[in-house]
Amino acid sequence: MFTILFFVISCSESTDEESKRVSYAKQCEYPSSIQKFWTSFKRALLSKDKNRAVKLTLFPLQMVGKSYTEKQFAENFERIFDEDVLSEIQHLNHTYLECIGIQEFLQETHNTIPVENYSNIYRFTLVYNLNRFKITPKWKAYQIFYFKEAEGEYKFCYYQTSINSPF
Repeated sequence: MFTILFFVISCSESTDEESKRVSYAKQCEYPSSIQKFWTSFKRALLSKDKNRAVKLTLFPLQMVGKSYTEKQFAENFERIFDEDVLSEIQHLNHTYLECIGIQEFLQETHNTIPVENYSNIYRFTLVYNLNRFKITPKWKAYQIFYFKEAEGEYKFCYYQTSINSPF
């Protein structure tokens, strides 16, 4: 089962298939450009259309400590967007993206991606409870996907994975 928290998805051992989506107090504005982007991006991911996903990505695609070229992104597409990610994305529309401020984005991306002052930034975070793998102590693994305006349209611009301290 996956639980979404401000678009955070958490795996558990429960067989309950119902996902819980929690709305946070911060309200996002969703311009038509993010709606159009998300529809196209989601369609590319679900159909595993690497060429279309490449067109919707800002390169080099940044990560903490490294970056992907178009070729590297295409080669790692199935690892980045594995079946767990795709199974959750298929049920989501653009309103499940969380909007964040520029300062928060710069901090989370370690100031590696320039952002215009007028840009809206969106993200979604997948949180996996590694407890399901019988790992002790109980750790969480994160995948965070960021989208920002670039070249007059939204693009996938930053990808982050990490394992965090026990909860």
